[in-house]
Amino acid sequence: MNENVIGGRIWGLQNGYDSGRMIQIYEAIKDLNIKSIVEIACGYGIVADGLRWVMPGCEITQFDMFPNPEWTHLKVSPFIMDVNEFIKTDKHYDLVIFLNSYRNWDFKEEFNKWLEKNVDYFIASEIERETTEIGYDGNNRKLQLWKIKKSD
Repeated sequence: MNENVIGGRIWGLQNGYDSGRMIQIYEAIKDLNIKSIVEIACGYGIVADGLRWVMPGCEITQFDMFPNPEWTHLKVSPFIMDVNEFIKTDKHYDLVIFLNSYRNWDFKEEFNKWLEKNVDYFIASEIERETTEIGYDGNNRKLQLWKIKKSD
């Protein structure tokens, strides 16, 4: 276990809604050999920032569609990008996190095709695929892990 995670708490990270989700995500992925993560629609960025804290060797990218004045406390500020532009890239990621916004996303079919081509694991709520439940978000919706790439 990472020395920054003790008793289900991330030392050095503020407690709250997003830090709780981050802990659930970390517990679900800590044994998956994740080396690259992108968090889409990161909001305050606490999930990505917390994962950066407990997974210091992992390449973590985070972005949102709109600027947020709360980002000043983050170690690495998110950048602004439209998801439809982002999925035009062919970069591989071990894990994509797209929490609350995914369930309301209008372009799931195109987005899911991009996932299947470029991503090993996906975490969101209300994924309409065979998934593993990893916890609940603050709206009492299931957080789910979708293993996209099958082991060779």
